[in-house]
Parts: sequence; C-alpha cells; structure tokens
Amino acid sequence: MKLDPRFFTDTAVRIIELLRSGGYEAFFVGGCVRDCAMGAFPHDYDITTSAAPEDVCRVFSAFKTFTVGMSHGTVSVVADGKSFEITTYRTDGKYSDCRHPDEVIFSRRLSDDLSRRDFTINALCAAPPDYEVTDMFGGLADIKACIIKCIGDPEERFSEDALRIMRALRFAAKLDFYIEKDTARAARVMSGLLRRISSERITAELCSLLLFPSALSVIENYIDIINVILPGASAACLKFLYSDGVPPLSLAMAALMCRLSPDEVFIAMRSLKFERRLIDGAVKTLSYPDKTPEDEASMYLAFASHGADIVGDAIKLSAAVSGKTADMSLYNSCRASGRCVSLDTLAVRGEDFSSRLSGSDIGRALRHALNLVASGEVANEHDEIMKKIFADYRKTGNNIINNT
Repeated sequence: MKLDPRFFTDTAVRIIELLRSGGYEAFFVGGCVRDCAMGAFPHDYDITTSAAPEDVCRVFSAFKTFTVGMSHGTVSVVADGKSFEITTYRTDGKYSDCRHPDEVIFSRRLSDDLSRRDFTINALCAAPPDYEVTDMFGGLADIKACIIKCIGDPEERFSEDALRIMRALRFAAKLDFYIEKDTARAARVMSGLLRRISSERITAELCSLLLFPSALSVIENYIDIINVILPGASAACLKFLYSDGVPPLSLAMAALMCRLSPDEVFIAMRSLKFERRLIDGAVKTLSYPDKTPEDEASMYLAFASHGADIVGDAIKLSAAVSGKTADMSLYNSCRASGRCVSLDTLAVRGEDFSSRLSGSDIGRALRHALNLVASGEVANEHDEIMKKIFADYRKTGNNIINNT
C-alpha cells in the first residue's frame, strides 16, 4: 500500500530528508501512518531512524531541540513551530515497573524497533518519495478488519507496559474497532497490573476513552477492567447518555460511578488525581436533590442554587438511573431564555452591600438577590435589586439574609 503524499506536510518531509541526506534511514512511524492508511490527516508526525540520538542532534544542530527523552533514544526537533519526535531504532530490556524499560539498546535494524511496539496497527512505517507502507505484523489487514491486536504475545506486551491495556481500550473507542480475542483475554488476565501504573496516566487514558462516541460499547464490554481502577463502576446508566451524543466528562464519570455515594466518588476520583473541576462536577451532579424541576419557576431557582450545567447533568443522570433518556425541553427553554441565573451576570456586586453589611452577610445577600432575579420577582437591574433587598431587610432585620 502506498500512502497519499498529501497527508504529509512539507516540514515533516524535510525532517525525513535531512536525516536521509546525513546517511541514515528514517521513516514516519506509528499513529501518523495508521491515520493516513485510514484516510485521515495526522495530528502529529513521529519519526524512527537508524541515527543515534547524538547524530540526530548533530543533523538538527541549526534547529531548536529537546533532549529530555534522549536516554530512551528520543530527540524532539522544533521546525516551523511544530515539534517532531525522532526516536532511534531500539530494543527494550526488562520492564521491572510494568511501564518503562530498565534499559534500551539502540539498533541499526528497523525490524527491531517495530517489533517492540504495542499493537500491529501502530507498527507501520512509510517514507518519501514513494510512501510505500512497511508492514511486518499485518497491521494493514487488522485496520481493514477493524482489529486491535498486540504484536507477539499479548500477555508479554501487557506485562512490559500495563498502560497498554488502557491504550487498547482507548484505541477501540477512538477507531470503533474491537479487540482481538487473545489480546482481550490477556488484557483481562493482566489487568491487575494497572494498579502499578501512575494515577495520572490511568486517568488521562480513561478521560480520552470517554470522549469518543464508541466509548459506551468499550466500557460495557470491559467493565471488569474499569473496575480494577474504579471499583464499583457500572455501565448501566451510560447507554442512556451516549444515545444523545458524547456527554461532558464530569457527567460521564458521575454515570460511571452512579452506584457509589458522592463521598465515595470524591475519594475515588481524588485518588486517581482527576482535575478538581471534574471531581466537583461529578460530585455535585450526584449530590443534586432527587426531584427534577417541573416548571419554569423551580427550574430557574435550581439554576440559581446549583448552576445550570449541574442541573442539566443531574436531569440527564436521574433519567438514566430510571432507565430512560431525559426530556430536556423545559431545561433547554429556560437555559435559552437569557434570564440571569448566576452571580456572574447579576446586576449587583458585593461592594454594593458593604455600607450596610459585612463578612458572610454580603454573600448571603447576593444569593438572596440572585434568587429574587431568577424567580422573576425583580428585574435584573441594579436599583430594583437594591431597593428590594433593603426593603426586605427593613421588614425582617437580617432574617431575610440569614435564611437565604
């Protein structure tokens, strides 16, 4: 198979040509070749070469380079504002930590480098001028058959780097492929090794997986593996969310852990080092009161109290738990109305109350003002809000604020 040269930028081709003009072999490799073979433009270009890292630095001495990965054979070269990872052919030693090789041995043979890679679809390479694909492990046939398959013994591949298990799931979701039976069996057998992988890497793979439309089938088929990293996870609610498109990450996580308490979800997500905004979103969605707003007034007040995004996610999750897809017509109508339902768009600020109130009373006054505006009792206009707030204050002392 020959790839269409139009998939490769002039800058990327120049990187290959500079290495070859220095007397070295050089090929595009991995995901960029896979994507081109599938008819998609690559997001980036990885290059494999017979040149030793020091030789790569010499060839690109006129370019900005980064050598952080040099001990593993990788030099990053910046050309025309783009970064290109150039890695020397290598074989890997033992993987004591189930993630990184204890040592790497640089090689002069392309076959050595391709045979150490994870999946057949990622062990493809090609280069100008003809862009003929070198395929030593049947990757092109596996692309045609929509298969994720390890190179060689899958248990050995996963024992070397257990993160490959999550990568297999992610690629299955991203490409809408299925995982070959021996690879799937090995992924399950070796899944306990995921506990030895850093939380950050596990979370990055899981988040990426959940952002693809085919995530649902992957999660359903491999919920046992997901439970290794997220005990108590369930796919039961997800199908009602993905039927309406890919949900926000915080909602997907809330649905995935809907059988757990909000406190348990907080602990689980924090232990996996999720971003705080995602933790907060999932926990607030799961903590939302069971009753779904049934009219405009209650919907606007819910927006003001919990935030429109949380209310929307909670409505969807509540319906999913009940085994159905949510009716979002009332929510969407209220959301599109433009009514002020957040402090960001409220016509008054804390300093407007500072002459009469102090400390936490100011915050309570703002919340009361927001509820008044959200309910439609007063317009979102500065003078009207101030007049109403202090009229209530004169009638009840500070009770109107303390009860907000």
